[in-house]
Amino acid sequence: MWKFLPAAIIFYLSLFTNSELLLDAIFVAIGETLYLKQPWLSIKTWMSFVTIFDGSVLYVLTDYQFILAAYTWALAYLISMSIDFVYIKHVVMTIGLNTWGLVLYNNLEALLLFPLELLIMGELKKIKHNISDETSVLSRQQGLQCLA
Repeated sequence: MWKFLPAAIIFYLSLFTNSELLLDAIFVAIGETLYLKQPWLSIKTWMSFVTIFDGSVLYVLTDYQFILAAYTWALAYLISMSIDFVYIKHVVMTIGLNTWGLVLYNNLEALLLFPLELLIMGELKKIKHNISDETSVLSRQQGLQCLA
């Protein structure tokens, strides 16, 4: 379980920054070649990647509602997913996990990180605030029903 924890943390980060980016395939291909000693992809595949990259750049350049925070999350997702894909393959190959073990460790350990996210992102305060708001609304509604 301890050997798999870094993979679960990276998986959790990719879930946290969840977004759909086609660019991660480019970085995964490079990572697999450099770190997992996989062969380079064909020139046709690289030309497809160049087309995807060009489309992404064109989209950003023409985005009239450009918001830096949105692209920051997209970049965080791109980095975490690229590392996740390559690192998980490395872990699976070195530890020898089967599919069920991979799913179990990945999801269980990522789930255990969820409370940390609640603390870091201030979600616990928001939950407490929403509960107190709902309680006061319910109290007022009950009071009005008693008057009627």
